[in-house]
This record gives sequence, C-alpha cells and structure tokens, in this order.
Amino acid sequence: MKNEHNYDNMTNEQLVKSCQEKDSMIDELLRTLKRKENVLYGKDDIMKLYGCQSNKALLILKYMMMCKLAIKIGKEYYCTPDAHEKFIKSMSGKEVFI
Repeated sequence: MKNEHNYDNMTNEQLVKSCQEKDSMIDELLRTLKRKENVLYGKDDIMKLYGCQSNKALLILKYMMMCKLAIKIGKEYYCTPDAHEKFIKSMSGKEVFI
C-alpha cells in the first residue's frame, strides 16, 4: 500500500481521522473475509463458474459428492470453495464424462 500521507506534518485531528478511515477499511475487509469463510457453492454457483446449464451443474455436484468433496442437504448439493479447488486440481489432466 502506498504511503499517501506525511504523518510528520499532520495535525492530531488529521492523524485521528486517518486512523479512523483505516480502521473502517480494515473492519470492512475483515467482515468480507468472514463472510467468504462460510460460503457454499450450490447449483447456481456451479452454473456460473462453468458457464453451463442446470442439469450439467447438478451432475458436476453429484460427481463431486461421489468423490467425497460435496454434501447433500435435502435435495440440494453443496461444496465449499476449497473442496471445489481440490476437485479441479485432482481432475487436472483428466477427462470427466458427464
């Protein structure tokens, strides 16, 4: 991050304001990171990631389920971003027939 201020020449009020702005940015980034930790990919997310239709996204999630990288809750399938990345890495160089 670029140093935008010369802190030696700032008044106390300017320093406090700068610290408050930076604290606010840090708090927002932390909230964003915490939200991303709890993300699960569902069928719609897989459709967006792969640019495919609903039936193919469902088949991808079912295949991930067989590989123990997805879960089924009720009638819906979900995977974590980490499990999806692991799936992609493990299938790298392989052809997946769906």
